[in-house]
Amino acid sequence: MNTTNTLPNADLLRLLSNGTTQFAVGPTGLISASGTLFLAGTGSSTFAGPLRPNANNTLDLGGFGSAWRSLYASGTLIA
Repeated sequence: MNTTNTLPNADLLRLLSNGTTQFAVGPTGLISASGTLFLAGTGSSTFAGPLRPNANNTLDLGGFGSAWRSLYASGTLIA
């Protein structure tokens, strides 16, 4: 874990493993993670901005054996 007072790239929080960033929170609140990021808890998660993949048409929402039960949306839906 990086415990220095000055973090690289002006991140507010950066967790390292073997010198490689695994999780970071930038000055604007942008969260980045290497590998899989699990958000777990007994309540719900709320986002104040878009939840987007890092590249177009490359990632799935859900997966085999871990499908979403319901989707609530408004506006234009593109499939």
